[in-house]
Amino acid sequence: YKHHGHGDREIAVMFLAGYLSSCVFGSLTGPLADKYGRKLLGQVFCIICGLSCLTKISPDFYVLLFGRFLSGVSTSCLYSVFESWYVSEHKSQDLPSASISSTLSLITTANSLLAITAGLFADFLVQGLSL
Repeated sequence: YKHHGHGDREIAVMFLAGYLSSCVFGSLTGPLADKYGRKLLGQVFCIICGLSCLTKISPDFYVLLFGRFLSGVSTSCLYSVFESWYVSEHKSQDLPSASISSTLSLITTANSLLAITAGLFADFLVQGLSL
């Protein structure tokens, strides 16, 4: 955000907006998923996350603030909707309940490895391209 000319205080406000919106909407995503369906909320996550990403290219403080708000909402969906959708589908297919834990464990491990690999790749690109 500094490259858009925003100071530390403005940046702190933007991050606070993201965290607060995640706190508020984190308690609402479960009931909304139960009422409207996990698949729909998963699709809503994709739309909100995409809109959040689009706001990052604007230098306007209020657009960026709105993007951080959307980011908090999408994070709430990300960490609740997809796992509950998986568990629900797993049970509806009459698959063994014991494999839920191992599957979620595998997903967490793969996600961590992917994040580390992406970070190393990004660092390699920055160092190699002198960005």
